[in-house]
Amino acid sequence: MIRVGLVGFGMAGRVFHGPLISSVDGLELAAVVERSTNNAAARYPGITTYRTLEDLLADDSLGLFVVATPSGSHFQVAKQILEADKNVVVDKPISTTSAEIAQLMQLAADKNLLLIPFHNRRWDSDFLTIQKLLHDGSLGRLVYLESVFDRWSPGSTRRPWKDDPSQGGGQFARPGNAHRRSGAHALRQARGGQRRCPPRA
Repeated sequence: MIRVGLVGFGMAGRVFHGPLISSVDGLELAAVVERSTNNAAARYPGITTYRTLEDLLADDSLGLFVVATPSGSHFQVAKQILEADKNVVVDKPISTTSAEIAQLMQLAADKNLLLIPFHNRRWDSDFLTIQKLLHDGSLGRLVYLESVFDRWSPGSTRRPWKDDPSQGGGQFARPGNAHRRSGAHALRQARGGQRRCPPRA
């Protein structure tokens, strides 16, 4: 059993990571970093709530850490976890710059650690269906794929960082940009991950 420490319990931690971690055989949601609330403990009785990342990292019983903080903090949080010799899954985007991502990749490689981007869309039913159709030959040769990701933006109810480009929000997080970034990845998923994405994808 791998005991998992979750960094952050906002929407990403509450809606995606917490439920997924707690539902996977072999993983145990053991601890969460929440700075001032105890929402995770109310939802997952028995877990430990830490107020700081440092306290979480001091828990030697944890074997995997998941970063679910605002996008602009992903690089620093992931770097601190890797520097503590811990494996980490980072919610997308891993960072807001390719240079920082390269730095994290090198750090993980140097320490023989896992640095994994969270790709929750890989298991969506539409991708799995396309994958099956491609593999059994039902569609013939694929020449065009159109996939739509709808996004609801509630405006003033959004957290301020989500509209701040310096924090990974704003233009960086807008659907058009996300679609351009994920287009080749979507096709690769549909093909079952058999082909490498183009370097610029």
